[in-house]
Amino acid sequence: MTTDSHSAAEFAVTIPAVFVKGMLSGVTGRGESPAIFLRDAQIPAQRLEQTDARVTLEQYLALFRSLNVRRDDAMLGFLSRKFRRGSLGIIVRAGVSAPNLQLAMRRMARAFNLLQDDLVLRVVHEDRRTGLTLHFHNPEASWPNFLHEVLLRVYWRFLLWLSGEQLRVSRFDFSYSAPSYAKEYRPMFPGQLRFGRARSALWIESALLDAATRQSEDSVPRFLRESQAYVVYQKSWEETTATRVRSLLQAAQLNWPELGACAKKLHVSSATLQRRLAAEKTSFQTIKDELRRDMAIEKLHSSGMSLERLGAELGFSSRDAFHHAFKKWTGSTPAAYRTQGLAG
Repeated sequence: MTTDSHSAAEFAVTIPAVFVKGMLSGVTGRGESPAIFLRDAQIPAQRLEQTDARVTLEQYLALFRSLNVRRDDAMLGFLSRKFRRGSLGIIVRAGVSAPNLQLAMRRMARAFNLLQDDLVLRVVHEDRRTGLTLHFHNPEASWPNFLHEVLLRVYWRFLLWLSGEQLRVSRFDFSYSAPSYAKEYRPMFPGQLRFGRARSALWIESALLDAATRQSEDSVPRFLRESQAYVVYQKSWEETTATRVRSLLQAAQLNWPELGACAKKLHVSSATLQRRLAAEKTSFQTIKDELRRDMAIEKLHSSGMSLERLGAELGFSSRDAFHHAFKKWTGSTPAAYRTQGLAG
């Protein structure tokens, strides 16, 4: 499988180092060194030990691809039996062959269950919702959070693709306590989040699953080629007020419009925009800072632009102001981040 690199470049996105460590926990849990995979992805090993460090989307996808290809295992070493090349194709084609999303969910779960020995995916019903739940054969074993995260994200994105991007999820359940990085779940899991539940699961209104599948066998090869990027990254993300604001800010870039200007472009008042962002547990300033952080990390990784120029492009009045903000965001100075990357 390959990544959808052109779409990744259209929207600045970075990934917390904690998810990099999570992705590697399948091999490190086996006592294997992650060095070769980090080298393939150009990720300095010391970045994994920095609490607030982040990597670019391209680095994250390169790590996913390296683990997948070098191990010939789409499940990255987490399961006792390898998910060899072609396994995901079997699951996706099982879903495409179904006449509706309800049956697609069941067929994909059945295909997954036949391909490995460590857990069972079950389709269950609760009130007016249908859930896809994870049942581990050895629930007492220490299954990493990342395995729960990736399975729920993968199957949610599979279903969303089968629906022609028309499906909405109600809730994600996780069978562990909220981790310290739970705020990073927001762009990955677009629904209500509940932690400390009996089972990890995703829930969808049952009536929505009566809809017909909107993909065909002809569309499967392209989906498989782009599946790694599709699972991690969505070109438009899940459409929210926050993502619309972020899109406006990135489109403007050097001009960096203020709250009032963004509200006007969205045809709402400043107060309404603030209220909607608060309902999504964010704010205009938070979105702006996160975008500037992500753009800075991408530029430091991929270009030799001077720190003065980069700071100015991000709207900072001086190099010192940029230095202070970047260290607050990542725990590292811009110069140190760049030096680490070159060394890595």
